[in-house]
Amino acid sequence: MAEEMANRSITVVSHAASFDVNPTAYSPAAQALALEETKKSLEFAKIIGSSRVTLHGGFNSFGGRFSRFDLMLLEKFIEEVLAYLDDNRLGIEICVENEAATVNASRPLESVIAIEDILSKFDQVRMTLDLAHVLKSSQMAGMLQIRDKRLDADAISPFLDLHADRVAILHISEPDKYRTHGRIDQADGGTFVPLFMDVATRLAGRDIPCILEYETAGFQSLENATDAIDSDISFLRDLIQSGT
Repeated sequence: MAEEMANRSITVVSHAASFDVNPTAYSPAAQALALEETKKSLEFAKIIGSSRVTLHGGFNSFGGRFSRFDLMLLEKFIEEVLAYLDDNRLGIEICVENEAATVNASRPLESVIAIEDILSKFDQVRMTLDLAHVLKSSQMAGMLQIRDKRLDADAISPFLDLHADRVAILHISEPDKYRTHGRIDQADGGTFVPLFMDVATRLAGRDIPCILEYETAGFQSLENATDAIDSDISFLRDLIQSGT
């Protein structure tokens, strides 16, 4: 399969298991389970010819503000994943994904400080930039004053000025009233278009896989979802070409 995709110039990226998988859990048993589930995801990625795998950073077991201990657990998890990739010569690049801020759970990778810490400590780690998570964090900003600076719409420009070269995958969607990953709003006066153009400008010239990460619950049928994706891809292409 991998050889056939290479012949057709097809790039495959994938996502590690994330539901019920928390690498920063305080329970050693939960940490071990998270690592095993991630290893299975990496093995599957190798089978399907995926060159990059997105990882979530987990969440604080007790909510509130994440601590240095949470970040230590995340660093330990990434070290173990990198060692597994190296020992098994999987040839896969891992990409940590910025998280969306929530009221009930503090996630290390919603914090600019935490993301920058990981990128500075692990040269071989790349980043998956999720635009819906950026916008969701912006919506939550007023409710989370006690937390460190998050990667929201206000922080994205200076962040990319420093780390644009580490972004390897782009997730595209927009939070709506019911879900984090809704369909993007094409209106000029909305929040998505200026964010997307800011990001596109700073990532210009890069060969980055872009995934429209829409939840299927937002569509009545597969055909309806496919039509929406086709329309939104055309819209995004036109935005980039026009530069406005």
